[in-house]
Amino acid sequence: MGSVNLLEEQRFEERFQILRLLGEGGMGAVYLAEQSDAKRLVALKVMHADFAEQPVFRQRFIKECANLSKLQSKHIVSFYHAAISKDGMPYAVFEQLEGVTLRSELDRAKSLSTARTIEIILQVCSAMHDAHRLGILHRDLKPENIMLLSKPHDDFVKILDFGLSKESLVDERESQRLTLTGDLVGTVSYMSPEQCAGQKAECRSDIYALGCILFECLSGRLLFEADSSMSVMHMHANESPLPAIQSLSSKCPDSLLELLLSMLEKSPAKRPASMELVIEELKQVQAELLRGTWSGKKIRAIGRKSHSLYIIVASIVGLLALIFVAGLTFSYLSLQAEQKKRMQAELALKTKRAIERTRFVISRLLEEADVANERQDFHKSMLLGKRCINMEYFSRVPIEMRIRAVRTIAAALTNSREEDPRPYIKQLGVLFSGNEFRELKIPPKEKTLMVLRYLLLASSAHVESNPKEAVAYAKKYQTLSKGYWDEAEPRTLLFCLMSEGHGYRNQGLIQQAAETDRKVFSLASKLGGQQVDILGLVFPSIIADYGALKKSPAEVLKVEQEYLKCFQEEIYRSRYTDTMMKGILSSARFLLSKPEYRANVGDLVKAAWLAAKNRDDIPSELRFQALLQYVEWSEQQSAKASLSRKQITEFAKDFLQIERDSESGSPSSTGKGRAELGAKLLSLLREANEPSLSSQIQSVLTSSHD
Repeated sequence: MGSVNLLEEQRFEERFQILRLLGEGGMGAVYLAEQSDAKRLVALKVMHADFAEQPVFRQRFIKECANLSKLQSKHIVSFYHAAISKDGMPYAVFEQLEGVTLRSELDRAKSLSTARTIEIILQVCSAMHDAHRLGILHRDLKPENIMLLSKPHDDFVKILDFGLSKESLVDERESQRLTLTGDLVGTVSYMSPEQCAGQKAECRSDIYALGCILFECLSGRLLFEADSSMSVMHMHANESPLPAIQSLSSKCPDSLLELLLSMLEKSPAKRPASMELVIEELKQVQAELLRGTWSGKKIRAIGRKSHSLYIIVASIVGLLALIFVAGLTFSYLSLQAEQKKRMQAELALKTKRAIERTRFVISRLLEEADVANERQDFHKSMLLGKRCINMEYFSRVPIEMRIRAVRTIAAALTNSREEDPRPYIKQLGVLFSGNEFRELKIPPKEKTLMVLRYLLLASSAHVESNPKEAVAYAKKYQTLSKGYWDEAEPRTLLFCLMSEGHGYRNQGLIQQAAETDRKVFSLASKLGGQQVDILGLVFPSIIADYGALKKSPAEVLKVEQEYLKCFQEEIYRSRYTDTMMKGILSSARFLLSKPEYRANVGDLVKAAWLAAKNRDDIPSELRFQALLQYVEWSEQQSAKASLSRKQITEFAKDFLQIERDSESGSPSSTGKGRAELGAKLLSLLREANEPSLSSQIQSVLTSSHD
């Protein structure tokens, strides 16, 4: 089976009138068609029947359409929709473009002016930058896939045929499954060295292909030409483009040649990191041309040796050879030294620019990571940090920037627990112990604060995996922070002490854990309202510690009264209400489960319910839990066999009030506490013979379940 000749059938899927064949490729044909339901001319791409029957190619077509639906750039051909025909033929519908391809224009004009070339390439860069930001590669950029339109202005670019595009972050196993063994994707004249070697393409592969197109537009010929495709691929992988680029020296500024040389580097890591950087460089060249500060007669091409100088040198060498051999030797050595010096200077300049670009990109990535951390998107923060440390010149950027990048990863991993943060924390330790950090010209106080943040991270990261190490890091932090209480911020010391307490607890050293937690509690109480969330976090730990140590009810009551005092002072003005409520509820649950402490739990339960009753901004699930505990405690304290009818009706009305608050905008929930409370109240109301309230609660629970 081959392709379906739609010209013979004239109509396709009833709503497409086939007008003519626009082109045909390896996997499908493109027709000019009139879409009757939309009343417009479209480009209709239909897959060949022999490919349509193979699942792997059908999946490629589906993936292509999924990618195209994401692309919204004004410089990428508009994609309307895609489907499978009644005959099982995959097809896609695109906008119809009136213009010529860049290939046709090059065939006509041979080469383009520098200014016109830059204007076209800038538009291609803009489109590919939009695609790369979505993780989509083209993988087959070539003049045939670049259309030049006359509207909205001359040389308005549209990129075609993302049929070979691929999501750059696609799973490797999926990639292997959808790419046949030995199937090199792309056109060899524009194929990057890594693609020629059968390696995975990336965004810098598209940058290499664009470099080949840029060279062809300026020179009127291909970068590498040979008798066979394999020979061309070998040249892309192994031969230097420098001789070909030198031939453009009379036509182009040095800055454009330097950019072209960097785009055509064999190693992807040495090419510009993104299309955004290529755009910046091209705009600088464009500005140079507009200012008229460049002249081909005044600029010497990169690495180009002056022919006249060689003639003079050759003449002098010939004369000196007849007169004195030593003169020839001296001239030769001088020339070699000058050439070596010039090459070193060029290499140093190139490296300096690469480091500056790396520094610029890392600073941008770290700013994005800071925003992600503020939004608690730790996964994104971790990925941004890893992109920083994986850049080629990362080791050459300032140490402050390296420390910040590694600390970003370690902090994100400590918060998200997606993988082990300890290798990155160890890397921070190496940075802080090196001569580079010791010689860093910043105030000693700032250095100390950087190390303190590292020790806090290390302590937190080792709590579960190596609690003994967590305690050791916490003690180092406390020793180092003695003279920097205000600068280090008291909260960080409290968090460090909490890590120490968890470290003791995970080692089974409950006595030390209780003493450390008590220290946190005392410090947080003295510091006042800003630390009430820490009190809410550490209070349940102290109660659990005291229970494990079988402390007397009087000792438990002492801690409870201290927390209640702070709770009652802060609950109506604190932004940490949720944390405080969770602490008091979890502690009350623990005390209610221990017969020896039940007599001490009353004040906790009452305070929690009073706050929940008067604060409608507390999440409703916490309010339900507070009411549930209050009901259960009231049952235990009731002098009679059961609660009074008045108490039961009040509890039911409180339940319904919380539900109304949730519906009117208060934070809502349908969690376990609400369900348990509703079931308990239904049982009590039936015993008290309160059918009206019982039916109301039953209705609320039923409607929520539905």
